[in-house]
Amino acid sequence: MIELGYNYLHWFKRHYFLYIFGFLIYFKPIEPFYREMVISTKNITEREFDEDILPLAAYSTVIFALLIFFFLIFTYFTHVFILTLIGSLTYTISSWKGEVVTDLQVSQVFYGAVVSSEIMYFASIYVCHGTGKNFAKLTSSIRAVPLCAKVVSAVLAYVLTQVALLDYQELVFLSVPSVVHALPCV
Repeated sequence: MIELGYNYLHWFKRHYFLYIFGFLIYFKPIEPFYREMVISTKNITEREFDEDILPLAAYSTVIFALLIFFFLIFTYFTHVFILTLIGSLTYTISSWKGEVVTDLQVSQVFYGAVVSSEIMYFASIYVCHGTGKNFAKLTSSIRAVPLCAKVVSAVLAYVLTQVALLDYQELVFLSVPSVVHALPCV
């Protein structure tokens, strides 16, 4: 008879909650249509978007990656997961509600924070699982969760916009609940 003790159940919960967290945090149907949403609904030109808004995501990703690595020295992964949730929620809501270039620049700074915390998500699964054996299998499953979430959200967003059930701004209503539902997984 197989005995399932505390250690097995504790590992099981941490392992699968991290996968569920990863799926929910990367499920953002608005991301494939972000450029179209900003240009068509926010009265912002393509040039303003390309020169003033979009580069901030790259710059903030680098800065936040350094800050997160320093932050991880002193805290646990859970605290960074909570910061990821706050950053993702702020990015989604400020992208939806922002009307001027400054608001959208702030949203891109928070998007950079979320992207830089993706490295921490992968590292936490390696810490939870261990890297001693089945390294290739673990790496493939780690990469599959966010990729699957992005593909499912993009296909869903495409179908909903092509059938004209939702417009670009209404896709945010699918992004916000997934981020909120990721909170109990932390």
